[in-house]
Amino acid sequence: MADTCEKCGRNADGAHFTFFYGKYVRTTSSLSKNTVTTKTHYQIAGSQWVFLCSTCQIADRRKQILFLACFSISLAIVWVGIACLVAIPNPLKDALRQSISDYFGAGGAGGCNLLLAVIYLVGSIVIIAALVQMVREISQRNKPYADPQSGVAASEENEGAGSRLAIRLREQALRRLGYSKFFTPSERSKLYSE
Repeated sequence: MADTCEKCGRNADGAHFTFFYGKYVRTTSSLSKNTVTTKTHYQIAGSQWVFLCSTCQIADRRKQILFLACFSISLAIVWVGIACLVAIPNPLKDALRQSISDYFGAGGAGGCNLLLAVIYLVGSIVIIAALVQMVREISQRNKPYADPQSGVAASEENEGAGSRLAIRLREQALRRLGYSKFFTPSERSKLYSE
């Protein structure tokens, strides 16, 4: 369907994306069987439809991939730096071992090795997860969030990405009107299912 794109102003094929806006109301807490449950309440004031052409959707997807790639590479470099810092004898490593030994007592050397193993494991998992997500996104880099013919998003994730782009385009104007909370359709449905 051809319409005027909110982002670039061209008449082109694309899709409409919906988002909801409102205000924070209050946070409530309840105690049940030694478990504290906290719930945040919002007042939904309305919704808006924003038309985005396929070209702008693809450009936004590519921007997200670039951000994810930069984040993954930076994370990998930091992880390798930490691994090198810990593996190579240096004053910082000795100070870390000493402070852990002081804290844990005589078994501090084992605690230090355990801490380093946890750092390696968590770092590896985060880097692998970021790389897997980046590969998934790269495979979709030339596809808009929604099919231009039907206007339907291929997945809830794609619909959410299109709605977040729509929010970014209208957020400042709505904030000037006093609205501070913005939700994709799936986020809104989760609010009412809790």
